[in-house]
Amino acid sequence: MISSSFVNGKMIKIKTATNFDTSATYNPNNETEKRGSLRERSKIYYSRRGNISIIELQGLFDGSSGTKIVAMSLRLIVAITGASGVIYGKRLLEVLVESKVEIYLIVSKAAESVIRHELGTTKKQLEKLAKHVYDVNDLSASLASGSFKTEGMIVIPCSMKTLAGIAHGYSDNLILRAADVALKEKRKLILVPRETPLSVVHLRNMLNLASQGVHILPAMPAFYHKPEKMEDLIDFVVGKALDLLGMEHELFKRWSS
Repeated sequence: MISSSFVNGKMIKIKTATNFDTSATYNPNNETEKRGSLRERSKIYYSRRGNISIIELQGLFDGSSGTKIVAMSLRLIVAITGASGVIYGKRLLEVLVESKVEIYLIVSKAAESVIRHELGTTKKQLEKLAKHVYDVNDLSASLASGSFKTEGMIVIPCSMKTLAGIAHGYSDNLILRAADVALKEKRKLILVPRETPLSVVHLRNMLNLASQGVHILPAMPAFYHKPEKMEDLIDFVVGKALDLLGMEHELFKRWSS
């Protein structure tokens, strides 16, 4: 049996061979708790391994043990740079907030003016979508260290300047350093370039990064899902980013013949 619930606001997936009430509220901060349909002798053990919270229930209806609830507390770095298309970054943040992802946001200086021009809002307003916000020049931030564990990083949109900096290890700001950390720690790194046409230099930088395992996801929406408005095109690109992150979504209709 597989079902879903929330622990402290975070989505949890429950896998068990027994049939018990998963609608009960569980508090992982308590070592032992008796709620819902769990017997009084039932115990909940909470532990954390990296970014994954493990909750083990013992003494269920059939007296079995080892049933586990795995709560994914996803830590993701999101960077928004000065390329046109900051709407992609904004939409991704909105979806991640809905999915209870722990967002670590960095907005470049160049992106500030693009946000004002394209979205008619300010950097500060956009930053309200993230719980953790960092100054692009703060190289002493936790994100600058490989010892700070995350599931990965996405740069959306990714300017050609940022792309070049990442490709050549020129870590002179926090966005570039965080991407450098993702590379050296072999973590997921997704870049969403928004530029056209592309020069040989741009293509070589992308090839360089792709050969290192970086996901290059150009902001190129498809049309097979019959988009009716601009939001449908934006959601397609954001949805493809979520696919690379391994996150379920219904932002666009998938192809079926």
